[in-house]
Amino acid sequence: MKCLLHIGTEKTGSTSIQSFVTSNRASLSRQGIKVCETLGVGNNRALAAYFQGRLDDLSRRNKIKTLEEQKVYFGPVLKELLDEIEMARENHEVFLISSEHLHSRLTSYEQINELQEFLAPLFQSIQVFGYFREQASLLKSNYSTWVEGGGGTMSLTEFSQEATLGNPYYDYSTLAKMWTSAFGSGAFCARLYKRSALHKGDVRQDFAIEALGIRDFSDLTFIETEANRSLGSIGIIIARGLNLLLPQFWLGGRRNRFRDGIMRLAILSGLARIGRLEFLQATEVQDRFEQTNLLFSKNFLGESRNIFR
Repeated sequence: MKCLLHIGTEKTGSTSIQSFVTSNRASLSRQGIKVCETLGVGNNRALAAYFQGRLDDLSRRNKIKTLEEQKVYFGPVLKELLDEIEMARENHEVFLISSEHLHSRLTSYEQINELQEFLAPLFQSIQVFGYFREQASLLKSNYSTWVEGGGGTMSLTEFSQEATLGNPYYDYSTLAKMWTSAFGSGAFCARLYKRSALHKGDVRQDFAIEALGIRDFSDLTFIETEANRSLGSIGIIIARGLNLLLPQFWLGGRRNRFRDGIMRLAILSGLARIGRLEFLQATEVQDRFEQTNLLFSKNFLGESRNIFR
C-alpha cells in the first residue's frame, strides 16, 4: 500500500481538499483510497504535532508545556494510526494523510527524517505532494489569518520580514531539499497553486486527478464550502485593535472566546471584508525569491523560467 502525504502547503486550498476527501470518504474507499481518520478529521494535524520541534496553539489548547509532554500526549494517536493502516491494507492501495501543518510545523531535516523513519516501514512507497503559491500572496494571506486569529498587532510590513531566504515556509527550494533528503527526489511532487494552472480552476478536482489519479468523478460530490477569505483593510484594523486590547488566551491556556466572538461578528456582518489590504512590499518580496523560485521551477515544476511570476 502506498502512502500519499499531502503537506499543503498552507494557504493553498488545503481546507477545501480536506473537506472534499472527507465528504467523499466512502466513495474514495470503494476506489481503493483510504482517507486517514485517526489523526484528526480533515486536517490530520496530530502527525505534525508529534514530530514538530516546538509548542503551538494546539499544545496550549491541550495544556501541553514541554516537547516531552507533547510526544506523550500524541503517542497513543500514532498507535491508533498503526491499527488503522493495518486494517486498510486488505482493500486499499492508497492511504491518504493530509495536513498543511506538515509544511508549517516541520522545519528541520531532523524532524522530517524522524517522520520518514516512522512511516517508511509501514508502506511500500511514500509520495509527498504539495501545492505552492507565489510568496507575496502567501505572506499576505498568512498575515490576515494570523491577525484574525489573535496573533498580534504587527503591521503587514513588519510581518513580511519573516519571509526570508532559507525559511522553508517561504523558500520552496529549501523546503524541497529537506523533504527530498528524507523521502527521495522521486517522491516529491509539486503543483503550482494558481487558478489557471489547476484543472478547471478547482484545487479539489486538481487534487483528485493529479494526486489521487481519479478520472471518473461520477461517484464523487463537490460540496461548496466557505472559503478562508482574507480580511479587508477594515478587518485588519479591527483585528489589530482587538489583539491590542484582549489576549488570545486567558491565564491557564483557555482560548479567549469573547475576543473571538467579536471578531466573528465583524466577519459575519461583512464589516471585516471592507477595503483592500495593500501590500506595498509585494514586488520586493517577489524579487527576494527570484533565484530560488527559478531553481524550484526548473527542478520540480518542469519550467525553465520562474513560473511564480
